[in-house]
Amino acid sequence: MRSRSWHSRTSGLVSAAIVLTLAIAGAVSAGGKEPKQAQTEPAQAEPAQASPAASPKPAAPAPAIPELALHGYCPVSYRLAEADSPDGLRKAVRGEKNHQYVFAGRRYMLSSAHAKKLFEQDPTAYLPELDGCCLLSMSKSPRSRILGDPKCFMNLGGKIYLFESYERQTAFVANPRGVIEKARKNFEQPHNQGFCPVSYQTKNVAVKGDPKQKVAFHGYVHWMASPEAKRKFLENPARYVPQYMGHCTEAVSKHMLKPARPDLFTVFNGKTYLFASDSGKKEFDADPNKWIERADAAWFTLKDVN
Repeated sequence: MRSRSWHSRTSGLVSAAIVLTLAIAGAVSAGGKEPKQAQTEPAQAEPAQASPAASPKPAAPAPAIPELALHGYCPVSYRLAEADSPDGLRKAVRGEKNHQYVFAGRRYMLSSAHAKKLFEQDPTAYLPELDGCCLLSMSKSPRSRILGDPKCFMNLGGKIYLFESYERQTAFVANPRGVIEKARKNFEQPHNQGFCPVSYQTKNVAVKGDPKQKVAFHGYVHWMASPEAKRKFLENPARYVPQYMGHCTEAVSKHMLKPARPDLFTVFNGKTYLFASDSGKKEFDADPNKWIERADAAWFTLKDVN
């Protein structure tokens, strides 16, 4: 009796399974859909992956704004302004922002559209001699490259000279003999022993410059190795002039001023650093950022006694 009951139940389950299978088959043939678990689809090719867009190139750094020359005073006014004193001294006039002109890496402000037009035609005809250094101070020593006050100037033989102060100007008037000759001789001594500042960066070599390709900047005369180097320098002088006015970077970092060897240099992050010894250069090259941070901090106190 128990055996027949098991058989009956088994036959019933089998019958139910057959009915369920037939029902599913009928649903599929009639356009029905199988349960998702049992659904199979023909393999399809993976859609082509779009190649990742090329990373945009970093934008070129914005060009540095040229430094303001003569504290904003108009160089043309030295010649055009009305004389305002019996001794022939003229009045310096401040330029205007809407009349600017960039020349030799510096930005000049002119007092009028007429003054700007004159300056554009021949900038060197209006610029102060000695790159704006004080005439009397420069006559004392090649190291006395003190910028003159744009308000303290004199027209001497058709050339404009600046003075550090009215006191210096008065001292010159009292005893002018030989001052201009001495000043010009001292001023012409080349910076960094005449080595070309552009060659450090463009050729990674120390090259002696040509005195025929000289350029004055920040009170110093720089010799370029070629007309092309001179052109590059004039486009952006601050980029090529060695840091710390050519003093040894290691010494500056230790709050000292020491002449560097022009053939010992490192170009780092687009700037040129000079050294007095191989050991100093080696230490710098091992950790440039550390030495630059120290030297930059020390230079704020040293540059005024340079």
